[in-house]
Amino acid sequence: MALRPCYLVTPEELETRLRPRLEHPELAAGNLFSYVDIRDAALVFRLAVERELPGYSVFFAGAADPLAREPLANLLPRYYPGAEKMAAALRGTQPAISNRRAEAVLGYRPRYSWRDLLKLD
Repeated sequence: MALRPCYLVTPEELETRLRPRLEHPELAAGNLFSYVDIRDAALVFRLAVERELPGYSVFFAGAADPLAREPLANLLPRYYPGAEKMAAALRGTQPAISNRRAEAVLGYRPRYSWRDLLKLD
């Protein structure tokens, strides 16, 4: 089994690592505006260890929302020319990297979002 957590951040790093990426979207574009709180990453690792899955499986683990103030439908084409069609399929605060498989197989549901933890002006 392989677990692929997105850009990891601890609660103590919200101001120093997330705020700059929100204020300057080009800093978050390199990882498709994805992130995951370390506590949610620990949760998905625990869930994976508790499951006995046959064969080899790969799971992404990220937050339920992107690390962006703007919808990704607007941001992705700006930083990834040619991504307009894929970006248009994303709605609201839907992230570009999906947790769907980890949710369906492992029961993973991220609990932490920068929107709840970081105070913005």
